[in-house]
Amino acid sequence: GLPSYQTGGTVHLVVNNQIGFTTDPTLSRSTPYCTDISKCISAPILHVNADDVEAVVFACTFAAEYRSAWKKDIVIDIVGYRRYGHNEFDEPSFTQPKMYQSISKKKRAADQYSALPFFEKSTTDALKASIWSNLENSFDQAKNYIPKVNEWLSSSWLGFKSPKELAEEYIPDPMTGASLDRLGMVGNSVSSYPDGFTIHKGLVKILQTRKLAIQSGSGIDMPTAEALAFGSLLLEGFNVRLSGQDVERGTFSQRHAVLHDQNTDNKYTPLGVLDPTTQGSFSISNSHLSEYAVMGFELGYSLVSPRTLVLWEAQFGDFANNAQCIIDQFIVSGERKWHQRSGLVLLLPHGYDGNGPEHSSARPERFLQLCDDLPSFFPPRAKNRQHQDCNIQVVVPSSPATYFHAIRRQQVREFRKPLIVFTSKSLLRHPAARATLEELGPNTCLRKVIGDLEAEKSPASVKKLIFCSGQVFYLLEKARADLKIKHVAIARVEEISPFPYHDIQDQINAYGKKLESVMWVQEEPLNMGFWSYVEPRLETVLAHPDTKCRTALKVVARHPSAAVSTGLKHTHIVEEEKLVEQAFQDAKV
Repeated sequence: GLPSYQTGGTVHLVVNNQIGFTTDPTLSRSTPYCTDISKCISAPILHVNADDVEAVVFACTFAAEYRSAWKKDIVIDIVGYRRYGHNEFDEPSFTQPKMYQSISKKKRAADQYSALPFFEKSTTDALKASIWSNLENSFDQAKNYIPKVNEWLSSSWLGFKSPKELAEEYIPDPMTGASLDRLGMVGNSVSSYPDGFTIHKGLVKILQTRKLAIQSGSGIDMPTAEALAFGSLLLEGFNVRLSGQDVERGTFSQRHAVLHDQNTDNKYTPLGVLDPTTQGSFSISNSHLSEYAVMGFELGYSLVSPRTLVLWEAQFGDFANNAQCIIDQFIVSGERKWHQRSGLVLLLPHGYDGNGPEHSSARPERFLQLCDDLPSFFPPRAKNRQHQDCNIQVVVPSSPATYFHAIRRQQVREFRKPLIVFTSKSLLRHPAARATLEELGPNTCLRKVIGDLEAEKSPASVKKLIFCSGQVFYLLEKARADLKIKHVAIARVEEISPFPYHDIQDQINAYGKKLESVMWVQEEPLNMGFWSYVEPRLETVLAHPDTKCRTALKVVARHPSAAVSTGLKHTHIVEEEKLVEQAFQDAKV
């Protein structure tokens, strides 16, 4: 098996009911058996008759002993049938007449087993009656059984707030900053390497820049903020596990969590040796090329390891659609359906940079559609329970500080919720997308909305307020400066869901009744991106009695499109220019 995905062997049980009313077995696969796929890993396969109870017991015992002895996978194909087809209301003989003629003549497995000579000789009628009586009583009692929540929660979750406590208590957002000494230690470690270790010449400047940022306390970029978040959590005793395609280096050559000696091919992982005696474990692994399989594995890992920060990163956010089943059926709904709590983090590179329709969008509209909050409900300012009650969180960091705090918040608080992070590719090295150590230090936390500091100095002059998320902010900020526009403020919504109603309201109220226009700007097409989610919620804020501005909400976005983006760089630039023009067309001096 692959190094980062080994479990010490797994016993795979296939309950093969041969249900063929939709597709006959000869049409459903190109191999004789449904288990033939396991031949690719050379796993032993045991085929056993489901009606032969002793054979099933023997096969399962053998499989358990094999896995225990060799720490390898083994497969059991229990070949049986459903007496009434797919369900009790089905008519399987429509499509499988001969098979179900045979099944109708067969005794039930229990009757077959009790009729065996050895069973007849070793049991009495009284014992048989007692067995059946116990089974019937258990069946009757099951009708009134009410499962207890704690039966669904493993011991690894002890110490965390239970679903019942989350529903009854109010848990305030914690401070998520780290001590400056700890940040300095992590920063120096991730920008250094052992004596005699020969790194690639292209990495020398990258690591030097990181070290200078730590030493000066400013100019911290996205990759460095990520490393500081991981490292500080490790030093606090949490484990960190990150997997995905090309995560060790980073798809955009930004992370370099694993260094390679250019002479010996030896590897060095700085975050793994911060303080080997006390730190948590750090696992980072380039995965194989199946988003569905790897995301599913990481979800399972997060369900049983709440003290581990588990992250899956897409090579491009667009590729997450190959794991849509895991997202829809488990990540966003697992807690509601089965009390399965998860703190899994999905890192999805997203942003319109002219790279075409398969390398531009992580489909934020799909994730936001899955958020279960009510758009018309304006939560109370005191004891706000949005994070406790939500099913997922969605963050779009335009600042390294936002990314840092979002990552740390996952582990620092007393409960777990899945986190979706839309990470910008262009902001990884953007000179304006920088943070200071002070923003990551003690008594700091995630700022859900980042206001316009310059505009707030003279709020009375602001006539228009633009809200946006992600990298489009820097496009708008540059255009505003080039056009010498002074009366437009731009606010960044860093956390989209749960929606920050009060922070949005505070931004609007900061400019008072003189505000003439409130606008949402996004680089995505109108039928994609964030608009469909934020529109009704922004309207809720504007309609609230405590909101001072009563203006119509406007939107600027790319034209609705079937494809995520154009594949032509020139067209991308033209669309971008039009976007900026529309955003400021009524605000030019």
